Amino acid sequence: MANGLTKHQLEIIAEAVIKQQKKQEKKTESVEKDWRLRNTRTLLRHYLWLQRHSEEIIEDLEYYEDIVFDPKELNLHALMKYKIKTKRMMDYFDATWGSYREYCRAKGGAVERRCEVLRKLYLQEPQMKKCEVADLYGLDERTVRRDESKAIQELAVFLFGIDTLADLEQLIF
Repeated sequence: MANGLTKHQLEIIAEAVIKQQKKQEKKTESVEKDWRLRNTRTLLRHYLWLQRHSEEIIEDLEYYEDIVFDPKELNLHALMKYKIKTKRMMDYFDATWGSYREYCRAKGGAVERRCEVLRKLYLQEPQMKKCEVADLYGLDERTVRRDESKAIQELAVFLFGIDTLADLEQLIF
């Protein structure tokens, strides 16, 4: 008997703690998976706006300091850090999108169509509606939604790497 508890009682407590820890790990994994897919979808939804915004960003902070801002009134470096981060994120996305698009072209068929569905829905101007894309390809709108969802999952793997792949494998098996 340790601390007034029997060995059997300690085993029961240990099992309960392990069970609770496994629940928490599963919950954390689910949140991380949702975060990556949600961020990919959000980035696509706001792509054109972010792209226009990032084109205006000049990374040379000294250029701005001398012209407009008083460092005592405004922390310019902090503000520009967010703008620079947006620009780098968009550059990374564009490079990753190019890799994803090449991968899809090499695969052909439905994989290439999924990529084009994303491009038409989010990355081109003017953006198309799902019903318009369905008409263009002679598909049902539900197929377009499935293509969109699958392509976002694939693109998330390109953007976030092996962690997303592991998440998707759990969905399949």
